[in-house]
Amino acid sequence: MRFKRLFPILLLVLASPLWAGAPVQSVKDIDQYRAGLEKDLSGGKFSIRMFVKPIGKSGDWKEILRDKDLDRLCKNGCTDSLSVYRKEGRVQVVSLESGDPKGDWSRYVESYFREDGTLALSRLDFRIHRTGYDGKPTLVQSVRYRYYSPEGKILKQTHPEFRDLRMKKTLSKADLPETEWIVYAHTSDLPVAKTPK
Repeated sequence: MRFKRLFPILLLVLASPLWAGAPVQSVKDIDQYRAGLEKDLSGGKFSIRMFVKPIGKSGDWKEILRDKDLDRLCKNGCTDSLSVYRKEGRVQVVSLESGDPKGDWSRYVESYFREDGTLALSRLDFRIHRTGYDGKPTLVQSVRYRYYSPEGKILKQTHPEFRDLRMKKTLSKADLPETEWIVYAHTSDLPVAKTPK
C-alpha cells in the first residue's frame, strides 16, 4: 500500500531531466544544475587540474603539478590561470582568471558544462581599482551571467551587478571599461582539452 502512494513521486523524480541525464535546457534547470555542481565542489567531489600562462613564454598553458611549479613557472609573473574541475572523468566546471600584469584589474570567468560537454552557464566577474565615493582607493566588482541552450544560443543574459568591495556596498552604477567575455562553447574547445588526463 505504501508503494502505491510513493509510486507517482518516484515517476516524477525519474522523469526529471536533471535525474535522467537529459540536457539541462531552461534557465531554471541550469540554476538547479549549477547549485548541484557548487555543492559537489564544496564537498570536494571533483578532481582539479590547474594551468598557468607565464609571461614571456610561448603562450602555451603549463600545468601546475606541485607548489614549486607555480613558483618556477610564474617567477616573472603569469597573465592567466585556468582551473579545470572533473567529476567522473568529465569536465564540468572551468574557472579562468586573467589579469593586468600591473594588477589594475582582474577578470574571472566561471563556466559550467553539461554532461554532454556543452556550455550551460557562464559567470563573468570583473574587478578594477578605482577611487571610491569617499575619495579612497577601492576595488569595484561587476558580475554578470549568461545562460546557454545546448545548441549554444544565449537564453538569458543578466545586467551587471556592481559592488564596492572595500565598502561592501552595492552600487547602482559604475563607470567600468567593457571587458572581453571569454567563452568556450564545449569542453573540447578548452585550450587544455588535448592535455593528457
